[in-house]
Amino acid sequence: MGCFASKSVEVIPGKQLEDYLTEKEVFIVKDTWMALEEDLTDTGYILFKRLFNRHADLKALFGRIMVTTPTGDIIVDDNKLRNHGTAVMHGLGAAVESLEDSMFLTDILISIGEKHFEYQVKPEMMAYFWPAIRDTWREKLKYEFTEEAESAWKHVFEYMASKIVEGIIRAGKG
Repeated sequence: MGCFASKSVEVIPGKQLEDYLTEKEVFIVKDTWMALEEDLTDTGYILFKRLFNRHADLKALFGRIMVTTPTGDIIVDDNKLRNHGTAVMHGLGAAVESLEDSMFLTDILISIGEKHFEYQVKPEMMAYFWPAIRDTWREKLKYEFTEEAESAWKHVFEYMASKIVEGIIRAGKG
């Protein structure tokens, strides 16, 4: 199930959510999401801090959340990062709620990918998100983040990332 490689996200046009995720996994994702959505701001903030700690070069793509200090250093504005993380988490929540409507969700994700092409996001960058997501979910969910939950979320990530990458590629050809 799923086609995730550590260095890239495989895109197979036409492949839908049900090709990545079982009904049981959809249930697990929705169930664990209820715990995650209790504090979307903190969860999103932790996720992006982890992402930036692992891939500091990605900060360059987030000009709107960066500030210049009096000494000339460019750093992340924590308030703007919290706002961005919260917005991303709300979007993820909407995706989780739409897991039964694969066609609708696919269209939305491809559209998100097309928009992210404008922000200079490269297809290979999507793979960077899974370790940050996995470790954030592990911290936030604790004992609820079982091997089965991790596998279900990884499959959701593979699906979502593949559709976002499909959008990035599509926008790059246009």
